[in-house]
Amino acid sequence: MTGAGHMFDRDARRAAESTFDRNVVVVAGAGTGKTTLLVNRLIHLLMRERQPVPITQAVALTYTNKAATEMKVRLRERLTSLARLSTASNEAPDAGAVSVDDLRQCYAVTADDIATRAGEALRDLEKAQIGTVHSFAAHLLRLYPLESGVDPAFREDDGLRFDESFRMAWDVWIDRELGREGTQHRQWRTLLESTTLEQLRALTYALCSDLVDVDTLLHQVGSEPDQTLLNWISGMRDRAQTLLDTHDRPRRRKIEQMLAAAIALMTLVQEKKAQAAEQLDSTAREWLEKDPGQMISDWNAEDFSCALNIVK
Repeated sequence: MTGAGHMFDRDARRAAESTFDRNVVVVAGAGTGKTTLLVNRLIHLLMRERQPVPITQAVALTYTNKAATEMKVRLRERLTSLARLSTASNEAPDAGAVSVDDLRQCYAVTADDIATRAGEALRDLEKAQIGTVHSFAAHLLRLYPLESGVDPAFREDDGLRFDESFRMAWDVWIDRELGREGTQHRQWRTLLESTTLEQLRALTYALCSDLVDVDTLLHQVGSEPDQTLLNWISGMRDRAQTLLDTHDRPRRRKIEQMLAAAIALMTLVQEKKAQAAEQLDSTAREWLEKDPGQMISDWNAEDFSCALNIVK
């Protein structure tokens, strides 16, 4: 591109930048100026006459931290340029970037008005919701933790915390299964004749994702668990009971309440089989839906990781 005047779709770009009475969808490939268009649209919102939008009321979301950072940097650069009254009107903007002259023609505002609004936006830029979808969702949850049913001190997870928790839980579980405490060595020998531990780990990781259709999975395994599964549940229940007996206290913390709920569920599965979930006490069900949170100081890492594996 050699400048805004040489763009064959100049009118369409300007319409996308300054149309606010309806939704605008832009479909374009990489490197065609989508970020520039988004920055221009934000500038128009800040500068439009009669109904300018403060930067603190604007929301601009992307899917990656890299893209969000680029958008904020580009917006800061444009605002800084517009705020420089002595050079802004003579300054050649980047290709496609909105200029002082563009804004004056659109909204009949003075250069002083533009500089003032740009300066105010720069001062409040870090208060604006310009970031990823995940960070914006976390912001809303922190504003309304009670209504959302979350701990106000929660931390959003970009996937790294899940990977770390999964790694810890997998290592503890596989060490126990293949170690002296394991009770299914014969089944493991049969299984490992046709697959590898790495493949099993990958399968387990995939089953932890949101892409698993639980209804389909339940239909595939049938309504009645087989004896092997019941034996596994029995072992998990015994391990959960051991953990609870070791760390329980009169005033239970979250992880201990969740362990007690898991024990109740697994006991029902052993007794009632397919109807277990329907007969579980509603309070216990609510505990199992909670986030266990951070490790408690008087729990050791191995026990806490094992507890996480059980309740989640």
